[in-house]
Amino acid sequence: MNLSPSLMCADPGHFAEEIAFLEAAGADSFHIDIMDGEFVSNFALSWAEVAKFSTMTSLPLEAHLMVRNLSVHIGFAASSGVKLVYLHAEHPDVLRGLKRAHMLGLQAGLAVNPETDIDTLRPFVDMVDSILMMRVRPGFAGQSAVSDVDGRLPLLRSLFPNTPITVDGAVTPDTVASMNRMGASGFVLGTSALFGKGKSYREIFRDLRCLKNPINQKKLNACE
Repeated sequence: MNLSPSLMCADPGHFAEEIAFLEAAGADSFHIDIMDGEFVSNFALSWAEVAKFSTMTSLPLEAHLMVRNLSVHIGFAASSGVKLVYLHAEHPDVLRGLKRAHMLGLQAGLAVNPETDIDTLRPFVDMVDSILMMRVRPGFAGQSAVSDVDGRLPLLRSLFPNTPITVDGAVTPDTVASMNRMGASGFVLGTSALFGKGKSYREIFRDLRCLKNPINQKKLNACE
């Protein structure tokens, strides 16, 4: 199970410390939201910040691109230390974007919004390295999950049986437990599960990992 803290939710005045603490606590990768104020009506992290992040950690960086100009931003991703980019399935240039990402040596995945028609993803089955299943509409942190969105996971798992599926948006500990059992292999962690909880990051990561396969008695004993 890949647990990926969203750096958009970290303390922006102490990124170096936050990244060090999260890596030591057990993070598997770092999730970076890139917004241009056009594709979504908000801004998030900059490529200058991302380039600095890549010098602060040995963990993989993944970028969720909520931008109009995919070609330019994919180029920035490749030069900033990012390993995986997520492109929105509805973007008019998604096909060219996936090809460009692979050409530049990046892994490329699809971000799937709550309202995305899953049948429209069939042409991409053999082209993507990962799926980012959104439980919220992209653009802002701290949202509640869209009603009934979790029922889409089995459909995605059926269409992409061997592709990692990461869940993003309003991810709580209960979300991790239930959606891991349904086939999710990763989770983006923000304010619903990780940041501002009054507990150490190490304790939170330990508790989240203990939710995986709770019927496994060895795992249960390790969590006591």
